[in-house]
Amino acid sequence: MRGKPVTQSEIQKIAQMRRTGHSLLEIGNVLNRRVSTVHRFAKNIIVSPEYVKALKQKQGGSIKRADALWKKSELNAKELLKKVGKRDKLFILAAIYWGEGTKKEFNLINSDPALIQVSLSCLREIGISERDLRVSIRIYEGINVDEAKKYWAEICKIKAADILGVDILRGKKQGKLQYGMCRIRVTKSGDSFKLIMSMIEFIKSQIIKKLS
Repeated sequence: MRGKPVTQSEIQKIAQMRRTGHSLLEIGNVLNRRVSTVHRFAKNIIVSPEYVKALKQKQGGSIKRADALWKKSELNAKELLKKVGKRDKLFILAAIYWGEGTKKEFNLINSDPALIQVSLSCLREIGISERDLRVSIRIYEGINVDEAKKYWAEICKIKAADILGVDILRGKKQGKLQYGMCRIRVTKSGDSFKLIMSMIEFIKSQIIKKLS
């Protein structure tokens, strides 16, 4: 049912239920449809004034339940992980590079500042010196170059002048690409690159061995 096209009768049902103050989840449960599907047809439906208060109360309750679940999950994560040590950083670096890096040399580019910071911390953990790190940025037209360099310099804990290149791409991107992307490269990365790729292979062999 969930994979089938939405029928006209379902669209009418969505509109009728939304007008009478039903939440997207309630409508989805009745029709056996995803909330995202319901939202597509309900987003422009105006809730009748007499049902607005009831709907807001439901939405408030959903937010409180979600907050409670997040807090519980945060506590569980802290209990499970305890703290992040050197060995953990090696796994993190291997996992990040497995998914994000190039396979010929150490070359990592991403728009997520936290991922860049974690990657740099992990690289330093395996002995990469500051003089072997090369940072450049990739931004879209319309992004202020100086602001982007200042932003990524702060993220990487370096001077803006140490950002060695700015690649400007055509087109405009907003949202999470407000400051573009940061590229981390390691010069003379033969040994470190081989170490990272060997860690990836080790992880793969260990996991696959247990699955077979």
